[in-house]
Amino acid sequence: MNKYLTIICLTIASFQVNASTLTWNTITGYGPTLGSLQSGQYTPQDLFGIITDLYIETNVLDDWTFSLHSTSQVRVTANSLETNTGSLLYGVNLDGNRLDKTGGSANESWLFDNILTAGSHAINVIGIATSLDHTSGYQINVSATNTVVPVPEIGWTLSFFLFYIFHHKRGRVGRSFCAHTS
Repeated sequence: MNKYLTIICLTIASFQVNASTLTWNTITGYGPTLGSLQSGQYTPQDLFGIITDLYIETNVLDDWTFSLHSTSQVRVTANSLETNTGSLLYGVNLDGNRLDKTGGSANESWLFDNILTAGSHAINVIGIATSLDHTSGYQINVSATNTVVPVPEIGWTLSFFLFYIFHHKRGRVGRSFCAHTS
């Protein structure tokens, strides 16, 4: 019985999938004369992008594209910078769909937390810088967590092993019971 339990545990453990890796593709709309740009990765599953020092009345029409290497649970956040005294984000879209806005007008934050399929995805940021002292800006973070494990594959595999164990055990019990009654 222990042998079968070990086989089941190893089979289920083999379905644990690591989070998908992320990479930035392009950042368009932003011009270096308009402010400062920083982007990169904390880990293979975490991207960041920051635009700071925007001049007053600078229109923000930026597109950030990233690649997701396998279907995963993904969290995208876009925030006005905390030290920011003048930036207004009108909207943040992911693949053409508007993200949910959270927080008040002083602490603008936009959020997506759902499953994305593998491939290229675009974040579109729309707004205007309103600070006189060039402190306008925003930050984007993209994180991928563990991928979705298809339940049917695990179910079929587990069902096969359970059927085998109980079928094999029932055959033994039946033979030993019959041997004692004769």
